[in-house]
Amino acid sequence: VFLRCLPFFIAETFHRVRPALVRIESFHCSGSAFILLSPAHTASVFMNFNVIEDGDPIYVTVNDSKRYSATIRGTDPARDLAVRNICCGTFRPIDIAGPANVEQGSEVFSMCYPIAWQALPR
Repeated sequence: VFLRCLPFFIAETFHRVRPALVRIESFHCSGSAFILLSPAHTASVFMNFNVIEDGDPIYVTVNDSKRYSATIRGTDPARDLAVRNICCGTFRPIDIAGPANVEQGSEVFSMCYPIAWQALPR
């Protein structure tokens, strides 16, 4: 997940973005993903196709605790992209800078959900 690093410190940005980062688990693989859209009590989770290509079931862990079964929304194996939906909870989508807010030379950093990462103290 690449984000524009506005005038926030990294720790502040982490706490702002962290609720949108999720863990993906399948039978043979795990990885990171992020919630991009969250209408009503559902969420669209964007992830790498290679993490979920072995098929269902796919589980999404949100906020280090709540685990949801994900249904397929779409895949693009050529671009290594998949979108899964999860339902019924309160989700916080990621805030990504748009083209009007990004210019060449803008600072960015990447965040992920490391394998075997335990919940952080809140």
